[in-house]
Amino acid sequence: MLFVFLSVRDTTLRQFSFTPQRIIYTRVPKCGSTTLLRLFQDQSQIMNFNVAVRGPAWTYQLNTEERKRYIMEINNLQPFTIFIRHIYFVNFGFQQSSSSSLGHISLIRDPIKRIISQYYFVRHRCLHDKICPGKFNKAYINQTLDECLEHSTYKCISMVNGVSNMIGFFCGQSLFCNDLNSVKPLKKAKLNIIQYYTMVGMLEQLDQFLYVLNHQMPRYFDNIHHLYKARKSPRKNKSAKPPHLPSNHTIKKLKILLKNEYELYEFVYKRFNEQYTKLIKTYSTNSNMTR
Repeated sequence: MLFVFLSVRDTTLRQFSFTPQRIIYTRVPKCGSTTLLRLFQDQSQIMNFNVAVRGPAWTYQLNTEERKRYIMEINNLQPFTIFIRHIYFVNFGFQQSSSSSLGHISLIRDPIKRIISQYYFVRHRCLHDKICPGKFNKAYINQTLDECLEHSTYKCISMVNGVSNMIGFFCGQSLFCNDLNSVKPLKKAKLNIIQYYTMVGMLEQLDQFLYVLNHQMPRYFDNIHHLYKARKSPRKNKSAKPPHLPSNHTIKKLKILLKNEYELYEFVYKRFNEQYTKLIKTYSTNSNMTR
């Protein structure tokens, strides 16, 4: 058995001013991705890069042939392109691990808030827009989260109820990445973040996320934090207000069920804030030296 020491001090805490030829934005549902998408599109007009948005929105895992086509599509993108898709991490193998031409970024969110948001957003779209995930069981469409958790556990936070698995987006394409009650996907997700992701931030620290993007990949994101502040407005892709706010009993259940997601969230929090603190210190020191 291979044991990997997972430390937040990893090799992707890169030197500042990293310029990949292509960036893959792993789009995790209900984590501010629509806001980022629109912001990246606006930024692309300023900095002259491309934004490629792909679907389908609910197909996170690919079969062997689909993965081959996906890798080919990424490799054939024009230089200086941000590729955006709701998809579990795809390992490009030796080409990815040995090349600086590909960067990965993502944004996550407090797991309970994300689950609540997606649970009701999916039902709202399915009822009003007739857009429903393929695996979603419409028999549950009028069931509140409280009601669901009274009768079930992990099923309430799975695709049967229209809820995606945050860990899977970083764990990857292996079937075990869908196991909500195992530490194996969590360990793999941490390892992939360490090895491949230039940055994973949190929606709760979106301003800081954009600040780091600005300094770490200025070819794409120069002054993007200022653009965001200038154009900041309520997100248009919000779900309808939940018909019933989850009870304290439901929140307690979710904290138990989402133990692994919270461990990943804390891991990302520590890693990101180490990047942010290092950046602040670096630029503060440089500023003092030039005075």
